Amino acid sequence: MLLTAAAFIIVATAFYHSALGERRIITPLMAMDPRAFSKRGRRTIRFTWHLATLLMLLSAATIAWPGIPSALVRLIGAVYLLLGLTAFFVSRGKHVSGPLFAAAGLMALAGTA
Repeated sequence: MLLTAAAFIIVATAFYHSALGERRIITPLMAMDPRAFSKRGRRTIRFTWHLATLLMLLSAATIAWPGIPSALVRLIGAVYLLLGLTAFFVSRGKHVSGPLFAAAGLMALAGTA
């Protein structure tokens, strides 16, 4: 149950990251100076941003997948907890990913206990 909840939080965060990042970060960045980025550069930035989303979805599927070794789930949980704490401190508590990643990490760790 905890692993499913952790995966759900990661999936929700991934979709939030993709949709709002596109609208609030990527599009305004590209509009600042159209000459600043080549067509290839624009594609690379978008690809990299959404690649992070895909990796979040992959990690969510991994922790929820039946039979995955608990050591791998603990590793992913620890990384999410560390990411959440880092985002919390770097943004001084203003970025939504901090508490969401930390909660997902804690749930993944608790789900393997």
